[in-house]
Amino acid sequence: MNFSSQSMIQMVALAFLTFVITLAHAASNPSTDTIYTVQLGLFDNVTIADFDELRNAGYIYSEPLATEGRQAVFISSFKSKSKAENVLYFAKGKGYEDAFVSERPLIKGQKAFVVQIASRKSKDYIDWSHYENLGQLYTILEEKDVKITSVPFKNRDKANEKALIMKAMGFADAFVKPTNTLMLHKVNQFNTIKDIDFEPRAVSADKKMNEEGLTDVPEDAVVLNIPTDYDNPITPEFREKGPTEINKEKRQSVKSLQSFLKAQNAYSSTVDGIYGKGTAAGSSMLEDNNPQYLRYKVLANETARDVKEEELTELDGLIMSVPSGSKETYAELAKHNSPIAKAYRAYILFIADKEANQAQINELMNKAIQESYASYKGDAPFDHQATYAYADLEQLILHTRYVQAALKDEPITPCWLFTKHKAEAYSAFAKAEAKGIRNYKMQNCSGFLQWDNIILLKTIASDLNPTEGDLSDEMKKKERDNDAKRNKLYLIPRALNKNNEIAIVKWNDQLWASMDLKMSEDKFFAKFGVPFKLAYHKSWIQLEDYYMEKGFKKYQANALALAVLKSIVGTDVETYMKK
Repeated sequence: MNFSSQSMIQMVALAFLTFVITLAHAASNPSTDTIYTVQLGLFDNVTIADFDELRNAGYIYSEPLATEGRQAVFISSFKSKSKAENVLYFAKGKGYEDAFVSERPLIKGQKAFVVQIASRKSKDYIDWSHYENLGQLYTILEEKDVKITSVPFKNRDKANEKALIMKAMGFADAFVKPTNTLMLHKVNQFNTIKDIDFEPRAVSADKKMNEEGLTDVPEDAVVLNIPTDYDNPITPEFREKGPTEINKEKRQSVKSLQSFLKAQNAYSSTVDGIYGKGTAAGSSMLEDNNPQYLRYKVLANETARDVKEEELTELDGLIMSVPSGSKETYAELAKHNSPIAKAYRAYILFIADKEANQAQINELMNKAIQESYASYKGDAPFDHQATYAYADLEQLILHTRYVQAALKDEPITPCWLFTKHKAEAYSAFAKAEAKGIRNYKMQNCSGFLQWDNIILLKTIASDLNPTEGDLSDEMKKKERDNDAKRNKLYLIPRALNKNNEIAIVKWNDQLWASMDLKMSEDKFFAKFGVPFKLAYHKSWIQLEDYYMEKGFKKYQANALALAVLKSIVGTDVETYMKK
């Protein structure tokens, strides 16, 4: 073997050794990234039970503040900012308007070792009394997974000793794992609800270990990132209960529900359109005594409560994180050759300082247009060969929409575009739709799909559709169009014009004329139709509540509610009726 061959082998061996060392270092040093959590706000004297409607988005935890009884409440931990933002929109849809995403750089934490004794899902009820006498417990949260652990220790040996004790106490699967103290959340009465005694049985042994342990996460390592405008505690709002004043309104939706309940022998009072105690009692009685409804309710809880996410690309993730306007986001976008990346870079510069960055904004946008339409076939919605100057935000958003529509692999339209720039985004997208550009990939930001009644309704409706999960291209386009309509109805609701209002009321009337006829002719279908009709009407009323709370008139709220319902069940019902 010659010298050069020996040198080559040595170099390869050295490179491999370096790789192994780097890999091992990374595995044992989990403190180089950033995690994200959704902070719901500050609350007085609450427990996890007060946030049941959010638990399926991630595990709810709290961090007590200096003020007695007050605590900051959060939803889980996320490695991706875009996933945290998806949960943020869900929380806002549930009424937590002051919620925000908080960043926690793990470099501010400490390396530690813990003993993991169990793993649960965020939606699971955790019986903390099962872990009594194990010593203080912590959780590591990874989106919808909850890892239950011991206190953190500075070295693995002490953690191994704790693991042996826990195994001897019946937790045979206990094992030691490295972590970062910022990943740990102390289990307190917010989680357990009742007072649980975590004091260890083997007091002397545990005290010996805690001399070397990190018995608490250091206070200066946790960044609460609380806005200065949080002067008052927020109390959980449960929209499903419905405001009293709205319930006094006479409504067609309630009349329809009362007539249905009467036909099912669940309501005996006057059909007056007022949602009172009798209507509520009749609805509850039918729910509790209908086996099919109860079955679908269980099924909905088990399978239909995940926060829906698009199939996101790296570029989609960057687009969704653009509102930060950070140099890092801008730099990452600059690494992408896609025209849409140039458009969003132009947006960041526009928001930062339109006057100072005008030349660069114009250059980026005009390049984005030229590149996206270079091989475009068909009639363009605007003059893509012209050169533009961007003096106002609406024009920039409109042309970004045109760039998006021209791309073969269409990037996502983010929710923040509509929440931050409602007027400009609504006007720009309306102009694009007038040019025939209607179908677009949209980030899921409709909180409607996380409402209990609507989750149940969609679960039942999916049974109507024999092609569910195997849709034709035509049906996929309709579903995508429905998603876009629903997002708009949620983010930037506008009263329907008279023609659309008449059309949606007619759609609802025809739906129930067909469904009622089917239920009267087919006893087997009637078993299915009853829970569908009940869930539909409950959702209808709840959606009306939502829009009336926002200041829409009764007839406007009714039309908007029906438009949302059509976007949710329309495709399923249409497919069923064609069978």
